[in-house]
Amino acid sequence: MESLKASARLIMLAVILVCSPAMSEAADVDLISSYMSAKVLGQSGKVTLYKGSDTSRADKKAVEIDMDFIRELDANGAVIANLGANAKKHGTNSFANTAFTFSSVKNEQVLGLNATVIDFQVSMVAATATLKVKLVVFTERGVVTPTDTEAFPVAPGSSKFDIYVENWPFCDGGVSTGDQYDACSTGGGTAQTGAFLDLGVTVKGSLLGAQCTGHARCDAVTSLDTSTECLNEDIVQAYPGDCTGGAACDAVTGTALSTSVACDAASTASRCDGGLHCSGLNATSCAAVSPSCSGGAACASVSNLSNTVECHSQNKTDNVTQCEYTASCTFVTGITCSYAPPVERVPCVYTPAGGSFDVGDLPSTIIVNGTNRSTGTALELQPGVATVLSNRVEVDHVWQQTPTGYPAVTACGDGCNDFTFRFPLASSFLHYDPIVLTDDPMDSNHSTPDQTSGGSTPDQTSGVGSLSAIGSALTLLAWTVAAVIR
Repeated sequence: MESLKASARLIMLAVILVCSPAMSEAADVDLISSYMSAKVLGQSGKVTLYKGSDTSRADKKAVEIDMDFIRELDANGAVIANLGANAKKHGTNSFANTAFTFSSVKNEQVLGLNATVIDFQVSMVAATATLKVKLVVFTERGVVTPTDTEAFPVAPGSSKFDIYVENWPFCDGGVSTGDQYDACSTGGGTAQTGAFLDLGVTVKGSLLGAQCTGHARCDAVTSLDTSTECLNEDIVQAYPGDCTGGAACDAVTGTALSTSVACDAASTASRCDGGLHCSGLNATSCAAVSPSCSGGAACASVSNLSNTVECHSQNKTDNVTQCEYTASCTFVTGITCSYAPPVERVPCVYTPAGGSFDVGDLPSTIIVNGTNRSTGTALELQPGVATVLSNRVEVDHVWQQTPTGYPAVTACGDGCNDFTFRFPLASSFLHYDPIVLTDDPMDSNHSTPDQTSGGSTPDQTSGVGSLSAIGSALTLLAWTVAAVIR
């Protein structure tokens, strides 16, 4: 049982990695979770999503996301500020040779739900602007409401992708000066004025075989023609917290094991017992203290030092004062209690070959807290892999319809689409939020989503097509693009 408990805890620890947020230069970085994991390339920032926790298996590859370009445009839609030194240009036509720096993987709340997160970023435009990406993998079920009129259900393994552009120096017709504005008037021509920022992204879905994900036993299932063997594996058993290391540790039970506080308090420090003369001695010095009887010749002649009786029956050289007995010291080794947190129940999730849904299964609206919210516009990349585009853009913290004709979509091959997201000029903040689904976003085995798990709570769903064939897990990639311009 102890070995099974230890194995379960190791699996859970592998799912969630908590580190410090410091940024550092890095090569490829993996973000691991049970149902969906990601590999981010340090050179280019390309993100590849994999079903399950293994980013080395090509057969688990679900979606590839490439940032292609970022460009500033004038009011007529012409690209501007793209001449002169590369470091001063207002954009780039390729991120292929762009080196990103990474934070460590960390846990935090995102839109009211627990998630595992990593940030990566690069400086642009004479090092005055920063392009920052936040990759999020949710670890609990709920509904996120990233825009004012839209809502998207998420489950453990669902992903979200935030892009921030900070301090972008839009060309302003020559009003401002400095290295960051040099490209606005390169060649001695009329100073240019920016009106839009376009971000180009390529999303490619893979045609997946059947999958069984959730934990190591799920990944090991090989019979995937039906869901039977996958669902029979079912779970890594749930365990309560545990406190081990000695009798005092074992005495910590029940609700006290929900945190490490009581277990830590049960630990004891090593000590040297026997009296004041023993206090503070280390193990070696403590063991070296032998019993003695002192005060004169009569005291020294005492042979039985197992207790005080014979020593105290003799007097010192003054024949009046009782001899002094000194006991031996005993070293007591401290107890360090070891705390193991509770292990949650982790189910296996079966996804049939080609995915568990098509775009016709997706609801067109979700009612959240009494308000009817759109779930966006769905576009199939491959069977079971779909992009869902938001129809809202946030401009200086006010939501509005996306610019006419945007997002623009162009097919680039089997399951591949090139997207251009256009942001109107803003004084401080821009935000856009499309998504990508790689599994059914509704789970017939749960109250959709689990109303105890946080985030917003949906009242009902409605949409095109039957929801009776809804699968068992959501893998959602939500792109949230936010440009913060000061």
